[in-house]
Amino acid sequence: MENAFDHYYEGNMPVNLTRWMKEYSPRETLIFREAGGGQLRFVDETIRDLFRSGSKRDEKSFIAVISTHRSKSVTLPVYQIVFEKGKKKVEFVLRGNFHDWNVSVDSDFSLEGLFNKEQRLFDVNSTDYCFFQGFPSDKMHGCYKNGPDHFSACIDDDFKLYAFLFLIRDRIREYS
Repeated sequence: MENAFDHYYEGNMPVNLTRWMKEYSPRETLIFREAGGGQLRFVDETIRDLFRSGSKRDEKSFIAVISTHRSKSVTLPVYQIVFEKGKKKVEFVLRGNFHDWNVSVDSDFSLEGLFNKEQRLFDVNSTDYCFFQGFPSDKMHGCYKNGPDHFSACIDDDFKLYAFLFLIRDRIREYS
């Protein structure tokens, strides 16, 4: 069903993540089929819960699929996560490729000082090894030090991605 899905949604993005997951099914012969399913569950459950946990009345979040890319022959989503608290909003565009995550951040509130030189969990000051497969061209930014409110980063694994998103989510909660 992989080809039918690709043609069905071609030009019809964004699509709600839950709907995308119901419609898309990678070929059973693909070696990385299960890993792709694991990534979808991680975003749909763990990341979605991150933005829902402790949420207040004035908070909203949603996750959509805005594009796709291929890794290990598996079609994977390029996700858009929007988190709003009051009048403040941050948008993340991200994709995982079984090796790392690329994330672009667009924030209408200051993230300056959030990632300092002493933090070693992820390198937000280089985009040298980022590959933005499936990203809209206006969502490929430079590194954090060149614009802390609109930047891109390459993050090694699911745990670090969670920590990265957690820090930004808490910043918007702190300053709203």
